[in-house]
Formats: sequence, structure tokens, C-alpha cells
Amino acid sequence: MRKIFESIDFARVGLLQSILESEGIGTLVKNYDLAATAGVIAASDCYPELWIIDEAKFEQAERIIESYNSPAPESGSTWICFTCKNEVDSNFDACWNCSVPRPKKEKQT
Repeated sequence: MRKIFESIDFARVGLLQSILESEGIGTLVKNYDLAATAGVIAASDCYPELWIIDEAKFEQAERIIESYNSPAPESGSTWICFTCKNEVDSNFDACWNCSVPRPKKEKQT
């Protein structure tokens, strides 16, 4: 196992976990229940962590997360859904085919 992401934002960790799981990448979230201990131990030690179970899939997971976290494209371009590979018009915030949210930066066509 290898840690790929951590954040104070539980929702973001959960979203990335869902995205990776939908791509067939097994994950585990650690420290999910430690928020209540913040103040007793260092807050940064309580952040939820997203771990990749199979280290052979770590680079694939990095690319997926990088694609999701990159800046949005210029208005008027299309984007490619990284889950189902369909072309989506720029005015959509989610893929019309699989409903995956648009990453902040997508491949432009």
C-alpha cells in the first residue's frame, strides 16, 4: 500500500476515492474517524489519508488525480471524460454519459 493523498477535507478525499474506485483502483481511507481527536493530537495527524492498495496502480492513480486537480480549460473547448473517454461540450460540468464531474483541467480537442 502507498499513500497518494491527504486533506483536511473529508469530502475531497471521498470524491477522489470514488473516482479511483470507479477506475478499478482499490483504495483505503485511513484516519477517517480521527477528527474527534484533533486538539488531543496534532490536527495534521488527524487528516484523512487516501491509500492505493496495489502499488502497481499508483502511477495510474496519480495521473487520474492530476487530471482532476488541474486548472479548467478555456471556455468554448470540449473536454474528454477520463472515465468513459467521451467528448463533452465545455458548458457541461459533468459527463453526459457517466455523470463523472469535469476535472479542473481536461484534454482539449
